[in-house]
Amino acid sequence: MKLLFRYLQNLPTKSLKSGLMVLMFAAPQVAGIGFNQENKVLAQTQLSCPAGTIPATFNWTPSNNLADFLRQSLNAEGVGVRFEFTESTSGVIDTEESRILNSVYGGLPAPNLFFNIGPQKTPAPGGATLNITFSQPVTLASPLILMDIDRNGERDLGFIYQDRVTVTAFNNGSPVSVNTRTLGSPSTVRLTGNLAEGINENSFPDRSDGNIEVVPSGAVSQIRILYEPGQEYGTPTQDESIGVAKITICAPAGSIGDTVYNDTNSNSTQDNAEVGIGNVPVTLVGAGSDGQFGTGDDFTRTTTTDSNGKYSFTELPGGNYRVTVNTPPSGFTPTQVPNNPVTLTPGQKIDTVDFGFNQRQVGSIGDFVFSDRNRNGVADNGEVGIPNVTLILRNSSNQEIARTTTNSNGIYGFPGIPLGEYTVEAIRPGNNFNPTTRTTLPANLTQNNPNTDTIDFGFQSTGVGAEDSPNIRLLKRITGASRNGQTVTGVNFNTFTSDPNSNNDDSLNDAQRQLIRGVPNLSTPLTSGDEAEYTIYFITEGGENLQNIRFCDLIPQGTTFTNNSLTVNGAGNGGDNGRYLSPLTPVDNFSNICPANNTNGAVLVNLGVLPGGNVGFVRFRVTIN
Repeated sequence: MKLLFRYLQNLPTKSLKSGLMVLMFAAPQVAGIGFNQENKVLAQTQLSCPAGTIPATFNWTPSNNLADFLRQSLNAEGVGVRFEFTESTSGVIDTEESRILNSVYGGLPAPNLFFNIGPQKTPAPGGATLNITFSQPVTLASPLILMDIDRNGERDLGFIYQDRVTVTAFNNGSPVSVNTRTLGSPSTVRLTGNLAEGINENSFPDRSDGNIEVVPSGAVSQIRILYEPGQEYGTPTQDESIGVAKITICAPAGSIGDTVYNDTNSNSTQDNAEVGIGNVPVTLVGAGSDGQFGTGDDFTRTTTTDSNGKYSFTELPGGNYRVTVNTPPSGFTPTQVPNNPVTLTPGQKIDTVDFGFNQRQVGSIGDFVFSDRNRNGVADNGEVGIPNVTLILRNSSNQEIARTTTNSNGIYGFPGIPLGEYTVEAIRPGNNFNPTTRTTLPANLTQNNPNTDTIDFGFQSTGVGAEDSPNIRLLKRITGASRNGQTVTGVNFNTFTSDPNSNNDDSLNDAQRQLIRGVPNLSTPLTSGDEAEYTIYFITEGGENLQNIRFCDLIPQGTTFTNNSLTVNGAGNGGDNGRYLSPLTPVDNFSNICPANNTNGAVLVNLGVLPGGNVGFVRFRVTIN
């Protein structure tokens, strides 16, 4: 058996129930989405952003209901947006069904806005309007996509509905015309100007039959979507739903740049008589949307200074950047380097990132102090820097000549250092950190190698469950086996044994390993009547609470749960002592956690709210049939 995290969500054709992020123990399963090959998706209209702007998306996140969604503060590169729902009469919008779905809808990947009218599966008594209002006039970077516009069909025997959607746009109160186009082939939609009506049988969530695109003819400050129950095929007898895909706009772009210059007096400032140096390559590395360097969304750009030493990186989103001159002008050494990272706010123009060079023989020493989560002594992708670490530079006589601290991303540097032999010492960040590299390293600056930017120091937190972000780790072990009331011999259940088929326990520290005992598998076969004891350990990581953690473990086939053997240790606030459900008993509100029918019994536990650094376990016994 393997331990898995699952996000499970039922996805009916027209009416979707909210899903729940849960923790579960389950046999491996593979879920998939099937696509009908006869459903052809037409390409969206390709739009382009005006000069000085870049595409930016309002990244909403899955919600349990409409109120949860409306509490989200959405911003795309400094441009805000507000979603407001109104009703022609009370009780039109189903505020529980309307939400942000974490699943495919209209053939588009999650998350998408699900807009449902008609409470509790009943017909809507009127229409509802969604007003999408931007904090400033914007141009769309891609068409607005509305999904799942259709009507009842053969699968809706005895029910009638028809989606009727009207889209209008405005710029500070003045109407802006819109162009509409169907995206499904065949399509379930009839378009009449800005009116879209469902005319064919309802579609499935993984198909685009009911999708349309909306392209305003100019900049807009508001888009209005009127959703009404159509009457063309009879009086509606059930609720109705459509979807809205994430919105991407053209947002103001930022820029970073300035001058690479000849610092003749080596004072790290460009004075009036100091000229720029042309044809110098400059490199910019962006940390991407996660704000962390060394991860998969990093991106790199390069440019070259002009004849006056000027350079500029334009059309940049807000975020963290490193700007470097990796190859100094021939015969020159750096005297001024920017403080990296450079933090750019959305739309900001920064023109003060200078580089100074002169022909004096000086160099630089520095690089990175990082949180070495896997203790391998190397800064791997995803391992973040440790801020405010003190570093001391000493000369060959062991005299301190400079000290500095790492910035918020763990970067440090000693610029303008004369050539020679040095050492750099990293002071331990605190009592909860142990070094994974040497804390004093040599750094020699020579004419051939005046800049040493590879002096890295690694530390790992020693606190139980300490990590950089909230997480929960599960490890399942067999912690006992007996035959005729006697412990099975030949197996040591009282020490930690690593699981060769899983890396979930590879990075446990010594303190954590002392809390976990048992073996992942039994080499001694058990026979009918023998008993086996299972223990599932859970370790929470990070400094934040993990909310409403629930646990499900199906009793293995070929065994029977041993009555009164269930023990729960370390449950948080709101947790319980667990319970055993006999085979075929409904799993109640754990149905979206347990991965299969309850054919052989199940152990269910509500672990409640777990703080970071918590260690506990769920333990039970089974009898071999």
